[in-house]
Amino acid sequence: MFSFFTWRQSEEVSFLTDRWRSKIEEILGSYGLLPEYINSMKSAIIAKQKQLLAQSQVEKDYLNSLIELKNQIKKKLEDLVREYRPRRSEQAPRVARNAQEEYGFHMRHSYKQVSVADRLEELRKINSYISDSIHDAHIIEIVERVELLEDLTAASAKNKTDYTARMAEVREAVQDRVSQILENAV
Repeated sequence: MFSFFTWRQSEEVSFLTDRWRSKIEEILGSYGLLPEYINSMKSAIIAKQKQLLAQSQVEKDYLNSLIELKNQIKKKLEDLVREYRPRRSEQAPRVARNAQEEYGFHMRHSYKQVSVADRLEELRKINSYISDSIHDAHIIEIVERVELLEDLTAASAKNKTDYTARMAEVREAVQDRVSQILENAV
């Protein structure tokens, strides 16, 4: 009796393909993209991986194709990030804002334990601590740190109450940093 078992069905190829997919997910996650974009990209990448599996004549060609595909994905993501990341020379020397406007905080990810509305409310509270009299470089520094801290706080919070308590600490840190900047400016 003949067996139609091929290299495509081997445990080694299955294991290496699973590891490759995990690595791709890790790479996609490291760029801070929205989950819906990541899922869309993963679907297209998995379709391409399956196409490579079907087209490859031998295991070695398939594995080399996966490495090449991974490198292409990384390059495209880096190009995309580079294209949309503001260059230092393009950044305005002053942060333009009216007294009633808020600084633009960006949420990196969404989390089910804390609603977007609650997160925006906490960011609005922090906006009230940022003084227009401090230099824009300091404002940019504060905004970037708040974005990172807020994201980490939302990710680690167990619920809204926990999130709010932790954000109170972030607000206090912002208040301290603004006070420190204003004291040093005098």
